[in-house]
Order: sequence, then structure tokens, then C-alpha cells
Amino acid sequence: MGKSFELLGMAAFNVMLAVILSATFFHKVSPTDAVQTLTEANVDYFIREVSAISSGEKEDMDSYKITSYFLKHINDDSQFVTVLKYAMDGGDPEEQSMEMGKMDFISHILQGQKAMDRHETAVTVEYIKISDDKKSAKVITQIRERGLMPTLDDFGEQTLVPVTGVSYCDQVVSLNDDHDIQMDGAECTTYMDINHEY
Repeated sequence: MGKSFELLGMAAFNVMLAVILSATFFHKVSPTDAVQTLTEANVDYFIREVSAISSGEKEDMDSYKITSYFLKHINDDSQFVTVLKYAMDGGDPEEQSMEMGKMDFISHILQGQKAMDRHETAVTVEYIKISDDKKSAKVITQIRERGLMPTLDDFGEQTLVPVTGVSYCDQVVSLNDDHDIQMDGAECTTYMDINHEY
């Protein structure tokens, strides 16, 4: 009951990671160099950088900096879709889905960072396909994560339960007129195990 906790928040967290999730996209190879064309190298860099920002690994970035970053690097018309498949305490699998626009996505990133303790992620970039004009790219990623999520136990007391998950995301990134890489959208499927050992 109490363990149904913030699953939507966690789903968004995985998307963001994911997207996610992970979770994926934007930052320049050098802060002073504008990106002229997309390459596999700079897209791969963006994916890893954004995953780190989304999961709270960039300790020098507070909520304001994170929000400013994503406002700049997410297309205004972006849509993020995730399907969350999870099992709690070895029970039957359940499924939820969620769609988010730009502002909802940013909001869930910030919420998701507060939903986990001892959070760790590992990103694998499985596929990058750059368009002929080098202005857009299709990206497939896999993100594995684990951490501890606060919830209420059967006695109403707060406890931390282990959570592990893996997210698979199909994403599109593009280069805008200001030479900023932006996320155009993502579709993710996240599989989670809750209250299992690492």
C-alpha cells in the first residue's frame, strides 16, 4: 500500500535518465566551442553528460542551473513517452505509462533527484545514426541504475528499499540555429525491481 509510493516520479526519473532518462543530449564538448555539426563523438558526450546532470551526479549544479540547462537544450515541442514495468516484493508485474512535454519533463527531473538515495547509473550508447546534413541524430541508449527509495513499511514507518532498473530509449537530437544540441523527443521502456537485493 505505502509501497506504491512515487512510481510516477520514479518513472519520470528513469525517463529523464533515461532519456531518459535518460535520458541524453546536449552540452558542448568544450563550454567555449559552438557545435557546428553533430558527430558520434559529441552526441555520445551529450548523452553521458545529460545522464549525469539528470541523475544528480553534477554536485555543482543546483536546481536553478539544472532548469536553465534543460530550458536551453530541450526543444519547445519535445515529447517524452515512457512505459514503466515494475514488480514490488516479488508480486505480479504492473505497468504504467506517462507522456510529458518540456516543462513537465524538467519538473520530473528535479523531483526524481529527490526520490533516490545512493543513486548510481551506468549508460550504454548502443546506436547513433547521424543524418546526412549532420543536423539531427537518432540515438538508442540503455541505462542501468540502482539506489534506495524512501517509502512506508506495513507499520507506517519510513524505510529505504533497494530499487534496480534498466531503461531502453529511442531518442532524437538536433542542432538548432544557435548551434545548441537539443532533445527533440524520446520514447523509453523502463523495467524496475523494487525491494530486491542489489
